[in-house]
Amino acid sequence: MVYIVRMRTLAPFALTSGVVLAALFTTPAAANDVELAVSAKVYAGEKPKVTVKIKKDLSKATLDVDGGGGQRAHQTLGPGAAGTELVFELPQKGAGVVKWKGSLEVEFDDGSAGSMPLSFATEVIGKLDVKVVSERAEIVERNTVRVVMGRKAGKVDVEVVGDDGETLANVSQQFAGQAPGAELKVEWIPKTTAKPFMLRVVAHDVDGIFSPTLEAYVWAFEVPHEEVLFDTGKSEIRPTEEPKLQAALEELNRALKKYAKALSISKDQNRLFIFGHTDSVGSPASNQALSDARARSIATWFLKHGVKLPIHARGFGESMLKIDTPDETDEARNRRADYQVTNQPVSLSGWTRIQ
Repeated sequence: MVYIVRMRTLAPFALTSGVVLAALFTTPAAANDVELAVSAKVYAGEKPKVTVKIKKDLSKATLDVDGGGGQRAHQTLGPGAAGTELVFELPQKGAGVVKWKGSLEVEFDDGSAGSMPLSFATEVIGKLDVKVVSERAEIVERNTVRVVMGRKAGKVDVEVVGDDGETLANVSQQFAGQAPGAELKVEWIPKTTAKPFMLRVVAHDVDGIFSPTLEAYVWAFEVPHEEVLFDTGKSEIRPTEEPKLQAALEELNRALKKYAKALSISKDQNRLFIFGHTDSVGSPASNQALSDARARSIATWFLKHGVKLPIHARGFGESMLKIDTPDETDEARNRRADYQVTNQPVSLSGWTRIQ
């Protein structure tokens, strides 16, 4: 927010009310001499500024204001030609409102001069945080996202990019000052049959302050495949099983080609994950180690056969049974691996990056 005061001639100076600046007058002249603008609200990391817009050639301008708490600006700038600006930066510390009082004095090249008392407030605003709290299924299957922001809600803008790389929806939802932390639901009607690939979310508070754009990645592709069979207690891939991996590789490459435009948007996020699982026969510790070794074997095969994506492998042993069984149950459907390409942010703790 910027407040502007014009400094006119031919009258005495006086303070104005509120958070605007008093008028500055010089010796008689035919037009405004300078104009003052204050950036009254800025984000954390920025400094409020007082800008002097010069209307006639100026030799110097001195700003002397005090905001209390050791926050004082005493600075002289110039010279400056008509049509240019002098910018004074205020040394405001931290977020919050500071009330400044002091004066501005100017001297012009023609020998005229003037001064004005100043009384105004500036505010440094903490970054407006926004967070997506929806599960992926809600976004992908119900075309709905829930977000929360750190201040009273004014509006949320959402752009949905589809897995074809095109804009799937672009909506703006108004809100009525819901409290910080309240869940804000935004829905959309997709333009095409493409699936959501990522969201770009911008939050606005009730004062019109808006957040940086949040990019939320929500895409995942399960690579179709036939399960690789291993010898009992082994993790080496038998030559007779490699055609299954070759077929899965072809499916993967087709998907990478189909979604290439979208994947180029999230290129630093794209990864291939190999999840290893076992049945409940054997001890949990041995199954964990075995599933981990088998997942790494499959991931290494993909790496050696030209997959350029970062590949991560992890075994889950018998902790994620597809078919719930009692302990020591030989269930083939639980001896499996999942191959997933995704751009979703994932904690890599516990995963092995295959080099």
